[in-house]
Amino acid sequence: MQRIESWKVWAFVITLSVVGFAANTATDYLRRSLARQVVVPVQESSATAIPPIPNADVVYRRKETDASPTEAETPEQAEQRRARAKAISQKRAAEEAAEQHTNDLARYVNPGVTRRSEKPIIGIAVVSDTRAFDSDIAGALGSRLDSDKVTIASGLFTPEFISDGKFSDAFSGSRAAYSSLELSNAVDMLLLGRETVSYATNAQLQGIITASLRLELLTAPAQWHGQGRGWSYAANGAGFSQADARAQAMERIQKQISNDTNNFQERWYLRP
Repeated sequence: MQRIESWKVWAFVITLSVVGFAANTATDYLRRSLARQVVVPVQESSATAIPPIPNADVVYRRKETDASPTEAETPEQAEQRRARAKAISQKRAAEEAAEQHTNDLARYVNPGVTRRSEKPIIGIAVVSDTRAFDSDIAGALGSRLDSDKVTIASGLFTPEFISDGKFSDAFSGSRAAYSSLELSNAVDMLLLGRETVSYATNAQLQGIITASLRLELLTAPAQWHGQGRGWSYAANGAGFSQADARAQAMERIQKQISNDTNNFQERWYLRP
């Protein structure tokens, strides 16, 4: 009886030890599992924080573009680059000049102006005091010049040649005003005329109006280099209106042109 009870005591002790060990093991496993699942927020210490790199992108790009001596542009490459840039600039300038030239031809020269004679051709353009072409005076000059040695051309320019100031520039001696218009393809010489007129009223003669008309002429070579020459006519006219007085002065100017034998000699309009 005592031996049986002793065995039971030992069995109970062993069983209790096993159960205790298992319980401790399970408790320790559960504690470690919970420790892995718990996220403890850690505040970044200012002492260990890595500050951002100032101008990092700039530094990176500078490093990317800075070539080593073996990658640097050679003098030959630099010269080639400059030559390409110069060629592009020259091409652009030539295209712009060609476009401007085309626009000037369309704006200032009447269509169909071409050379139609083997003889020297004189182009005549006369502008009145009203800034319009005077076909009457141009016709008188053409009649005076017309001969078997020359051909007369009129109607070269458009009204814009006057309104844009090109005629004034040409009459002042600027060949640039018409040198780009290819007039040498149509004429050899230009004869430009400019009219100015002033009026005065005489109250003692029942309000008679006097017109003082002046016609200035200038020759301008269109095809060859050389100096032009100039001369002028002046006449007065009277009437009861400005139009009548001007018309009378114009008739007198035309007579002076017709009778002039000094200023229409061949030496200035024939090719030297």
